[in-house]
Amino acid sequence: MNKIFYLLILVFAIQNCSTDETPDQPGKVNFSFQLPEASSGGRTSGFDEVQSLVLSVKKTNGEVVFTQKHIEVLRFGDELITSPLELVPGNYSITDFILTNSENDILFVIPHKGSRLAAAVAHPLPYNFYISKNNVSNVVVEVLDIHHRTPADFGYASFNISEAMAFDIVVMAAESGRVNIIGAQASIWDQNDLVEEFTLGAKVNTLSFKGDPDKTYTLRVAQSGYGSFTRDFIYTVLTEELNGRSLQVLLPAAFTLTTSLYDSPFRMTFEGASDLVVDWGDGTTTTSVQGDFEHQYDSGQHHISVTGDLASVSSFYAYYGDGDMDSINFKHLPNLEQLRMGLHEGPAVVDLTHNQKLTGVDISGLNSLIEVRLPESHQIRWMSFSGPNLLDTEEIDAIIHNIYDNAIRHDIRGGSLELSKEWFDWEAELLGPPSPEAIDEMIYLRDQYEWTVNPIP
Repeated sequence: MNKIFYLLILVFAIQNCSTDETPDQPGKVNFSFQLPEASSGGRTSGFDEVQSLVLSVKKTNGEVVFTQKHIEVLRFGDELITSPLELVPGNYSITDFILTNSENDILFVIPHKGSRLAAAVAHPLPYNFYISKNNVSNVVVEVLDIHHRTPADFGYASFNISEAMAFDIVVMAAESGRVNIIGAQASIWDQNDLVEEFTLGAKVNTLSFKGDPDKTYTLRVAQSGYGSFTRDFIYTVLTEELNGRSLQVLLPAAFTLTTSLYDSPFRMTFEGASDLVVDWGDGTTTTSVQGDFEHQYDSGQHHISVTGDLASVSSFYAYYGDGDMDSINFKHLPNLEQLRMGLHEGPAVVDLTHNQKLTGVDISGLNSLIEVRLPESHQIRWMSFSGPNLLDTEEIDAIIHNIYDNAIRHDIRGGSLELSKEWFDWEAELLGPPSPEAIDEMIYLRDQYEWTVNPIP
């Protein structure tokens, strides 16, 4: 029987094992291999001892999926194919493809681009492939015998492989009395050195990394809008504890933001709540009954999460360069009334759609701001989003129309709207500038609802 026939049998069998047709169902891939036509005449001789594939895969955006994962090789007569590997739909790149025997000795390898042997195969590494949902793909690659060749011939510093350490993890979030499985970002650290980073889907995920199974590592899990999770672990102890089960991580609802500061303090103030705890994302936490928080960072990006009496927070303040941030999530401040955040870097998006009790918003001078999302219904009576920022005419118009619509709907009079191109300069030009229709709405607010509008349109 020829190779294609065996592959068709295997693919058909795998496809008929699944009855779950949900949109999020992952796809599967298996790998078969051959020697180059020029060196083998199309035969698969030399594969008798192959027992497993050592595979490293990244997403094409550079995110590591797993490193040196050992995959069983199945035999169908004289033909070999790996057991199916399950991956979420998307584009992937093979960065290591190494065939070994039962003693973990290396037998065959795909060379890397730029190496002496790269031209000997049709597709040197990295090799890209695509996974589609509900489908099984077979990827056929060419490999070379390492006999009488050096690692450098293949583009490797050395053929140093080890059994990758791996465990399963599922992340859940508690919110409004319910627990849901969510996606998150995870990382494994060796003290201050990053070992691997992972993007977790809303499912059971496998974390695979290389290292010493008896060494202490730190697992960190974070997601926007939720508190962080940190745990020190020794791989051998953890796997014994899990006993084949997934590590379950529960993240509490939180006010979160990310910041990238270098030798600078971060300051923020909350009003209304008397019991808040800030996890600064670098292993330190602060509790304050006054609502004033300050922390000094040396360098790096950090996920800050605030937990505690979030429902009582009525005001958030971070101004004058002390609150540089990359992102911020206000979802879990349901009773926020006033927001003053400006004159510093970021964030690109301010999403206030969950904050329907807002009465005042000042987000002036956020240099990287490109989008503002306001609640459909609110009581905002003063708003400043003056520059410098990156808001364009379309965004400016959406904000003006939202403010105008709510002022009419809720009869909000005597309000204030500031959208100068430069912060606190009422002689400057209007941001955007607004469209003629948006300017008409600003004039109507000024003349009919007694709003102060600066600069004067």
